[in-house]
Amino acid sequence: MKPKLCFILPVLLISIVLAAVVGSAADLNPPLNSDSLLLKDGDILTPNQTMSAEAAGQDIRLLEYALKNAYVGSRYGNSKIVAEVISDLDGLARNIGSRYSSEQFCNDIAPLLYKIPDGHMNDSMPKQFCGTPKLLYKDEQHFLHDGAVGHVGANLARQKDKPWELNWVQAGKIQVPVVSVTSFPDSETPGWSGFLETIQKLKDTAPAIIFDMRGNSGGDSRKGERAAAILYGQETPSPVKRVITLQTPAAVVSYDINTVKFGKTLQYQTHGNSMPAEAVQDMNNRMKGRFEWYAKVKTGEIPPYRVENLSQNPLDTQKVYNHPIYILIDKMCVSSCEAFVEYFEAHPYARTVGENTGGLVHFGNHGLILLPNSNVTVRLPVLFKEFRDNRFVERTGYAPAIKSNGDALEQALRSLAETLKLE
Repeated sequence: MKPKLCFILPVLLISIVLAAVVGSAADLNPPLNSDSLLLKDGDILTPNQTMSAEAAGQDIRLLEYALKNAYVGSRYGNSKIVAEVISDLDGLARNIGSRYSSEQFCNDIAPLLYKIPDGHMNDSMPKQFCGTPKLLYKDEQHFLHDGAVGHVGANLARQKDKPWELNWVQAGKIQVPVVSVTSFPDSETPGWSGFLETIQKLKDTAPAIIFDMRGNSGGDSRKGERAAAILYGQETPSPVKRVITLQTPAAVVSYDINTVKFGKTLQYQTHGNSMPAEAVQDMNNRMKGRFEWYAKVKTGEIPPYRVENLSQNPLDTQKVYNHPIYILIDKMCVSSCEAFVEYFEAHPYARTVGENTGGLVHFGNHGLILLPNSNVTVRLPVLFKEFRDNRFVERTGYAPAIKSNGDALEQALRSLAETLKLE
């Protein structure tokens, strides 16, 4: 008996429609992998005005993938909280309205990400971080922004063309050097010229040394470590037990590739221009080695973690600089500035003065991902520091040995005068 054509055609039509619907759904939610995080040459970094609930949901899905695969805290330090935040993001995705602005989206995910105790993590749009101090913080103690000053006075430095400056101040009857370090740019930067030589000379001649680290937002910590080694007269002791770097494919994309591409792209787009084809080609040529590294990571030739175990040699106190060292700190001293504080923990003559540092201690080397529908950028660190004493001071920071209720330099000078019995 032949099947009736009138029965076959409707079934065939239904199958075609279902296949189209399934195909459309798959297009909206394609499988994610590390390539999904790559910043594309044509990506626009300016925020969209509005987007659909579906588009916002796609961005949330990509953010969840990045948290799981490109963020070191999902495995070390913050794993439980990351899982909770991903659950919160799922809840946000289920309650998005039909039309949604990028700014609202950015502000909605900011308090969720802030639940993760990681001072280097944040979400932003060009020229603004998302979330407000009132929304994210109980007070402005650890709210970092350009030009901010702590509660214990401003850095003594006035030069803008280099990261350090030497001044002399009166302490009782003698003059004392103040080495102001306003940032830690790359250790090969020409602005560091003469810095280590100055530290060596001060070690040999100065009756005391004051480091003014107020307002220092970090960077490359190597020059700070070498300065500390000079004043120890030996290798710098470290309270850090080991440093773990995530090098999964997703982490390599966010840190090794996207950070470079993001900076170059933003350089043009903030002036209303797209990156010229020749500039794109030049950037890609210079990033060839990074993509070769990425290819090795994807094939499994490179392990997903790099672990550096730090040794600790006994301190020879006979070699150290045996005069007072004061380190001025404030809430704007973060990241590599806080590492500088750590370097002097074991120094028997060093003391900190001021207020708590900002607490960007355990995580570092943040990568970048772009959520393409909202054009919101999220920073996700790939490095985690584990300490010998199991401390966890993220967003708490380091408390000063001498708390200052006013200018930290004046407080240090009073303490120094008393120490040296100059008054």
